[in-house]
Amino acid sequence: MEHEEANFFRIMSLFCGIITMGKWFSQVCNWKSPFTSVLVHILFLILICYLELILPTLFLYMFLIGLWNYRFRPRNPPHMDTKLSWAETVHPDELDEEFDTFVAGRIQTVVADIAMQGEVSFSTELERHQSHQPLRSVQFVFNCGSVCNTTKSSCVLSKASKVSQQTSFCTHQLLQEASS
Repeated sequence: MEHEEANFFRIMSLFCGIITMGKWFSQVCNWKSPFTSVLVHILFLILICYLELILPTLFLYMFLIGLWNYRFRPRNPPHMDTKLSWAETVHPDELDEEFDTFVAGRIQTVVADIAMQGEVSFSTELERHQSHQPLRSVQFVFNCGSVCNTTKSSCVLSKASKVSQQTSFCTHQLLQEASS
């Protein structure tokens, strides 16, 4: 039951951004904030007149939104709450007992303890590297925006179409070799 509930919340969080964007667009269309509505309409007219600015503008806004949201990222792992577990109130003797690697001579217990320690250190290392992930994605969006802004859109599209043609040609050759 918990697994199904977790999947439901993951799916809902996937659509949360789309729903929020729809509400914002509805507010712009209904002129809830006239200043915002005027700015959006001016931007829309500029993008209609200069089509080559669509991708750089999109990447610029994604970069600015990423920078804005970077300040509010979680600082601690979401599944750990030290206040709730009272981890800071544990007596040192209890910690020695918990982390004792030789438990009554039973090999299976020792191996399980070592595996647990390895999993804990691996997950700690993984969480340390994932804390930089939002910054890397913001950096990627900035780089994409810079490339789209400095090169002509026809050049970017021609490169993308060449890559797509090469990929389809290689796939076609592999399918022919597999069928023969």
